[in-house]
Parts: sequence; structure tokens; C-alpha cells
Amino acid sequence: MSQDRLLLAFLRYVTVERGLSANTQAAYGQDLKRFHAFLKTSRVSMDRARRQDLHSHVRTLRQAGLSPKTVARAINTLPMFYRILAA
Repeated sequence: MSQDRLLLAFLRYVTVERGLSANTQAAYGQDLKRFHAFLKTSRVSMDRARRQDLHSHVRTLRQAGLSPKTVARAINTLPMFYRILAA
């Protein structure tokens, strides 16, 4: 499945199944786009990312100076994304 389709499937899930607000959906989408961009620099696809890639991404977010709240949300978004992907 393409990266765009994975993202759309996740956003559809949080919209329909979880009933999250439009702002939360947009924030989750931004989290996944950042992660995808991070993985592209390592030539890793989202469906092949490993735990170490997630940890490296979080370090990158912190080093970029993102707020602790934004980093915490990304930490929560990514496992949710992968749980849904595996379902």
C-alpha cells in the first residue's frame, strides 16, 4: 500500500471510528507526514519502519525544538497508526 493510502486509511479511522475533532485529525496527519519525511531521508518506507526508527524520529523532533506537547502527541500517534495498520 502506498504511503498516501496508509495515511488516508489512518485518518479515515480516526475520523469515523474515534470521532476525533478536525484539529486533532490535522495534528495526527502532520505527525505522520513528519515521520514519513524523516523515513524518506533514511530510505525506509512507513510499512518497514522499526522501533529504532521511531526512537530516532522522536529524538529528531526534540532536537528540532518542537514543544513537549507536540512530541508527546507524536509519540502517541505513531503506535496508534501501526496498531491500525496491523489490524
